[in-house]
Amino acid sequence: MNAAQQLAIRCACADLLGSIQAHRQLNPFVHDWKSHLSSIEDLMDNFPFLDQEFGEKLEELLETPQ
Repeated sequence: MNAAQQLAIRCACADLLGSIQAHRQLNPFVHDWKSHLSSIEDLMDNFPFLDQEFGEKLEELLETPQ
């Protein structure tokens, strides 16, 4: 596994931990949700099978107004 792949996994893990924290505090605003998008994109860039499996869903979410 190369350094970029390791960093992508570390960032995704940090985002998942933040999600749990936000959920437990019942406050979605205590978490940086934009970093999730960045982590997802990094994972897909470094692990192409993820893009093949989840790329369409990501595009749907990006097209949906917030």
